[in-house]
Amino acid sequence: MNAAVQSLAPDSRLQGGAYRVVDLLGRGGFSFVYRALAREGREVAIKELFPPEARRKTFFGLWTRQTVRKTRDWGELSRRARAEFALVQSLKHPNVVRVLELFEENGTLYIVMELLRGTTLHQHLLKHGGLGEQDAVVIGTAVGSALAAAHAKGVVHRDVKPGNVMTCDDGRIVLLDFGIAKSFARSDARSQVGTEAYMAPEQVSGVSQTAAVDIYGLGATIYHTLTGQPPVRAEDRRAGVPLPTPAELAPHVSVAVSNAVVRALALVPAARQATVMNFAEELRGVPRALVEQAPIDGAAWSWWKPLVIAAILALFALAARGW
Repeated sequence: MNAAVQSLAPDSRLQGGAYRVVDLLGRGGFSFVYRALAREGREVAIKELFPPEARRKTFFGLWTRQTVRKTRDWGELSRRARAEFALVQSLKHPNVVRVLELFEENGTLYIVMELLRGTTLHQHLLKHGGLGEQDAVVIGTAVGSALAAAHAKGVVHRDVKPGNVMTCDDGRIVLLDFGIAKSFARSDARSQVGTEAYMAPEQVSGVSQTAAVDIYGLGATIYHTLTGQPPVRAEDRRAGVPLPTPAELAPHVSVAVSNAVVRALALVPAARQATVMNFAEELRGVPRALVEQAPIDGAAWSWWKPLVIAAILALFALAARGW
């Protein structure tokens, strides 16, 4: 996003006054995210999408609106974003952030979502380093369940990474940002969508956007969770830089979990697990490490881990039936 683009001011009104912007939560390459109040007083998050070349202008010092340079791609990009919103909204999965509404205003699209309170996995790893194996397995299983439900409906996330995994104060593990903003990226064959350290080699090359890229992204996320550092980039590995296994970097990681993660990070898609469910099954089917590290902020991990795993196993069974 152009650094000159300014976010909406606090107290800005959207959708005819249905939402009032409270403050800015964050910004990304294609979007701003705001905390807002709905008319009935409920707090929500609102993502404001910015296509390439978007600008915000003030007219006569009285009001501000976004103006968009309409390219020949705009209609297709808008259609893709709306279609992807409908798919994500249909998931209704406890490990997927709930999207509530999409509307067009100020020349762009706004997505209204549930407001989550908690800590991203990225924030936790920056503060505490890697987690114990059991915690990593719980996270991998939860995120894998969310991705399995998405893949069953034809949705590929394309940007699985610690920054898109939220550990909520209520104990939920939620996968964020199902690529809706990414629909505004250039749609040519060489377009790269994702975060480099967690991107599969076929993403870097712009060749494929299949579910296999999410298996790689989840593998890279669990690698980082176990070791406290992201894996060697796919491009560097293709140039001959070796990938240390999680077990080599973190003695508490079992060989079985380490092997499952390394397989998910295979440079050739066909060498990875066939489905994200297969990867999650490999993770949770191995002995848990006895070594425990600091729990994630805001979550009482010790007593609810077995309940989370049992619930996710049930969700996998439902996903396998097409739920």
